[in-house]
Amino acid sequence: MALEFISTIGPWNKINLYTDFLSILEALNTFKTSKQEILAIKSDILEMSKEISIALHWILAHTGMQGNETAHSYAKKATTRPNIEKIANPLNN
Repeated sequence: MALEFISTIGPWNKINLYTDFLSILEALNTFKTSKQEILAIKSDILEMSKEISIALHWILAHTGMQGNETAHSYAKKATTRPNIEKIANPLNN
C-alpha cells in the first residue's frame, strides 16, 4: 500500500521505507516464496527501482522512537479507510 501511494505523489529520486514488521523484510529478502502478496510487493519494488532508489529499513516497534508511535497510529487508522489519503506531515507539528 505504501509503494502504491508513493508512486502517485512523486517525483522522487530516493525512497526510504521504515517498518517495524521484520518478517516482511525477511520474506522480501528470500528467493523461496510462493505467497502472492510477497511476490507482488517484490514486483512493485523491482519495477519502481528502475527509476527510483528504494531502501527498506527495520525499526523497533513501540520503543518511543520519535515519530514511530504517530506513524503506527496513522497506519492503524488507514486500515479502516477504503481509500488512501494524503495527510499533512504530522511529524513537523
